[in-house]
Amino acid sequence: EEAFWVSVHILSKILPEKYFSEELTGLRVEQKLLRKLVKQKLPRTDEFLNERDVDITLVSINWLVTLFAGVLPPVMVYRVWDVMLYRGFSAVHSMSLFLLR
Repeated sequence: EEAFWVSVHILSKILPEKYFSEELTGLRVEQKLLRKLVKQKLPRTDEFLNERDVDITLVSINWLVTLFAGVLPPVMVYRVWDVMLYRGFSAVHSMSLFLLR
């Protein structure tokens, strides 16, 4: 039962508005933000991806949709979710940037 209420909290309070709407508007906004963060915080990675015409949305979509579940080992997912519950969605972007280093 506790897992259910944690899920409800994440979906209603932490994830951006319209994150899982039909058009995935919130998810798309977060992907654009991640792209800007990569350009700002990881310029060499950004250059590397651009030179190879790699669209970051192809890499990040699974991370953002699952919040890293099934992508990272469970112990790491639990840690990301703990930080996300404390700090908010910015923890997801922080982990994404870490993985792209």
